[in-house]
Amino acid sequence: MPTVRARLEAEGVTVVWLPLGLDAKSYELVADFDDASITAGGVQVTTKTVRNAAAVVHRRWRLSPPLAPVGLTLEGDPEQFGQREWTASLDYALWLWSHSESVVPWGNLPGRTHGRMTLCRLARESGLRVPPTALATRHSRAIPRPAVTKAIATNESVYEDVYFPTTRLSSEDLERLMAERSPCPNLVQKAIAAPLEVRVVYSFGNVGAVALRRTDGNSPVDIRYAPCVVRSPWRLSDAISARLRDLAARACLSLYTADFVIDEAGEYWVVDVTPEGCLGGLDDEEQTLVTSYVEGIREVAYAPSVSISA
Repeated sequence: MPTVRARLEAEGVTVVWLPLGLDAKSYELVADFDDASITAGGVQVTTKTVRNAAAVVHRRWRLSPPLAPVGLTLEGDPEQFGQREWTASLDYALWLWSHSESVVPWGNLPGRTHGRMTLCRLARESGLRVPPTALATRHSRAIPRPAVTKAIATNESVYEDVYFPTTRLSSEDLERLMAERSPCPNLVQKAIAAPLEVRVVYSFGNVGAVALRRTDGNSPVDIRYAPCVVRSPWRLSDAISARLRDLAARACLSLYTADFVIDEAGEYWVVDVTPEGCLGGLDDEEQTLVTSYVEGIREVAYAPSVSISA
């Protein structure tokens, strides 16, 4: 790449070269649903930089920067977790730049990713409400409050059966995220006060939902770890179901789960979308989620074949 760069610059072409193979500590990354900025090697590339470019050449010889330690209090392998978080963060920034409305030609478009930021951004494009969400190695004063943090990659595993849970951030946590550079990007999402949560499964056009109601006031933010939860079937409106189908088309997914919270005004907010969502742990006694999952597959499996004769 340096040889190509030298040739172009010798011909008077301005080249902005962002290296993607440096040590993780060399990077500063900030991104939300509209903009992304990566700084490395004394070079900063933003969404505006890409939009104003004549062309973008994407040549990535590593999946992510080298392994970086992450200050987790959980047992397990934080380095592998940090690797996935860096990969998901860089994938999202590149995808967002290429996904913009700009007509800038890319020599090699980044592949479609199914990270949390990408799927939540596509959910917003489908007309669903999504809380303000950002990821960064160092957050700004514009950080949403109150806030929660969660894994950036949809693979939340830290070690065997240990997962990184959605966690409410204290005022001290938020101040630290703004004052210190983290060795790995952190995702922060505005916390929505909601008495009701809904887990949705989308399966080949079929949609099923289960309402989750807490019966204790001091349970963890991540409802998967709440000790007292009442589960019951939930009917989604036709409008919400249509937007979920639109999301499936935009994300090129035939199977996924989505988590909604319903605030006191009755508004639905998508707080998570994942292609590897769990079913059994949050399903009700009637197995609404599993049944919807199976029915979607069955409808495809037993759909009549169409033959065209000349």
